[in-house]
Amino acid sequence: MGIPLVKPYLGIKNGKVKNWNKEEGVNFAVLGATALDVKFLEEKGIYNCPTNDSLTIQLGWFKEVLPSLCNSSSCCEKIIGKSIFFVGEIGV
Repeated sequence: MGIPLVKPYLGIKNGKVKNWNKEEGVNFAVLGATALDVKFLEEKGIYNCPTNDSLTIQLGWFKEVLPSLCNSSSCCEKIIGKSIFFVGEIGV
C-alpha cells in the first residue's frame, strides 16, 4: 500500500526517533499492554502484567500529542477527519 511505518510515541517522546513527521501519524502501542489498567486486573487476581501502559495511558498520550498536531478546532477537525484510528486489543 506504500504507507510508511508509523513512528512509536515513546521513541518520539524520549528523543530516540529523530525524523518524526507529524503528518505520518503516531503509534501509541506498547508490547504487552492491556485494555484494562493493571490496578483493575490485580483487584481481580490477575498479576504479572508486563506493563501498565494500558489503553487508558495510551489515550492520555494521544491527548498530549493532539495540540502539536493541530492548534484549533477547525484544524483538528480537518486532520482527524483524514486520519485512521485503530483502538483496542489489536495485537491479540
